[in-house]
Amino acid sequence: MTINSDNEDLENLENFIKNNELSNAFNLVKELYSRQIDTILSYPEGDRRKKTYDKLKNEICDHETIPEYEGKHYVKNISITFLILAGCGLIGIIVNLGDIYFNMIMIMVGIIGFLISLPICIALNVIKRLKKPESFPEMTKSKKEEIENLPDSINKFQIEKQKLDLLQLYWLWIVSIKKYAIKTNSNNN
Repeated sequence: MTINSDNEDLENLENFIKNNELSNAFNLVKELYSRQIDTILSYPEGDRRKKTYDKLKNEICDHETIPEYEGKHYVKNISITFLILAGCGLIGIIVNLGDIYFNMIMIMVGIIGFLISLPICIALNVIKRLKKPESFPEMTKSKKEEIENLPDSINKFQIEKQKLDLLQLYWLWIVSIKKYAIKTNSNNN
């Protein structure tokens, strides 16, 4: 899929989305995504990561209907480690294991580390939220421009990966429309 030769497919896809023909848009984006992954796998660099691309293909193309999007939680929680350290120090004192000073230091480091790291971990507990549909036209437009303005020094494989990212944006746009349309309809009732 080259941006210039398959512009018609992308225009059809955008028209389906803008006309709220989501099932047609979803089927077209699945077809284009499948084709693009097959193109990527034809390169030696892509073939080396075949399992990864097959997994991506299954994520997008195996759905019969537009899926419900669930946010992904990214938790970097080191505060639990500090809590475990304090617990081990407390158990060490109760059971009388090792040096009392060592156990006290474990408790203090554990409690202080827990108190310092807890707000940090709460701040890092980020949910990757799906953007609202209004933001996708600009994102897809800028991605297309980025692909068209790629330097000549970049290899074909990298260009094909960028095109795959563009198709994934279209897929997310469709899923976003479905998600926020359902929320809007349920809020109106």
